[in-house]
Amino acid sequence: MKRVGYHNLLSEKSVDLLEQNRYVLVTPRKVNKNELKKQIERDFKVKVVKVNSANYLGKLKGVGRSKGKKADFKKIIITLGKNQRIKEFEFEQKSKEKSSPDKVSRGTKDVSKR
Repeated sequence: MKRVGYHNLLSEKSVDLLEQNRYVLVTPRKVNKNELKKQIERDFKVKVVKVNSANYLGKLKGVGRSKGKKADFKKIIITLGKNQRIKEFEFEQKSKEKSSPDKVSRGTKDVSKR
């Protein structure tokens, strides 16, 4: 069996799906659901209950005269059995309450100190 490349997708929807024991992965378009299911079960020693997939075409991009295209990909949502987790795809969630002004979240600049 050939090895399939995949990585997890981090978005608001995928974070919400983690609570339902579902993980969102991005793979090349040629990946088969059954191959990926077997590989996930083997790599992480979990039971995959359901696999959903959606194909996406890469966006057209252009800079000046040159035109190009981003790669096509397949988004796969896997559902695991009860009480099973993939720790490699988990992350710590920050509390949803507003942060205090002295704390600056990553990616923003603190303009008050200028």
